[in-house]
Amino acid sequence: MSMNGHRLRLWLLASLLLPLSGLSSVQAETADERLQRLETELRELRQMLQEQQQERRETVPAAVAPRSLQPAPVVTAPVAQPGVHIRYYLQNEPLDSASPAAARPLVEGRITETDTLSFDPSAYDVPGAGLMSPYRDPASYRYVGLLLEGRLPITHPGEYELVIYPQPAREGGSTVSVRMSIQASLGDVMVVDYQDETGRSARRGQVRLEAGLHPVRIWALAVSDGFGPSPTSSGMRLALKGPRDASPRPLRELLMPARLD
Repeated sequence: MSMNGHRLRLWLLASLLLPLSGLSSVQAETADERLQRLETELRELRQMLQEQQQERRETVPAAVAPRSLQPAPVVTAPVAQPGVHIRYYLQNEPLDSASPAAARPLVEGRITETDTLSFDPSAYDVPGAGLMSPYRDPASYRYVGLLLEGRLPITHPGEYELVIYPQPAREGGSTVSVRMSIQASLGDVMVVDYQDETGRSARRGQVRLEAGLHPVRIWALAVSDGFGPSPTSSGMRLALKGPRDASPRPLRELLMPARLD
């Protein structure tokens, strides 16, 4: 028993016994019974206080919600990677001007620079490429091809125009030039299609696109007659003009195709 409890008990006993000094034996027994009852209540009160203090010292673990009430995990959709999937072909055997057919690409993978494209193998980390590499011999490597596949995100529906600026390699001031063929489609529509030309004028094709992601496929081929400039010195630029554009802008927002994300 604590000191405070002992003092409280003495105080209660004293307060009860003082009035009993002049009582009869029957009245004294009644007073004793009352004193016992008060002592019992005091013990119960002290026990309750001890239990409350014990509960405060104990750490109560947080209740776990039933499995059915727990929030479902948030599933984040994969974010499409910027760029396009490219296949780079460099060989002396003929490549189809319409598609790469069954030819095996020298390099395959993702590129993020999609507005300016080079036919040079050094742009695709081909070993041994460079200014003095054998790949620059037009008699040994007459065909260079680029196959691009990606997706074009469209926010505002309307008429869109794909603009391709071919840059076939030329030799000084002579008329000797590499020939280029390009096929390009937006969605399900072939918007640019021309074969074996040496000019550098822009090629344009229009198509109406709704909001969403639309597949893009571009096959470009540079061919040498076996002499003159190397087809690896060729290139092309891609641009897009939308319903809100005053002029074509570099095509840089292409995304990887879904099957390759």
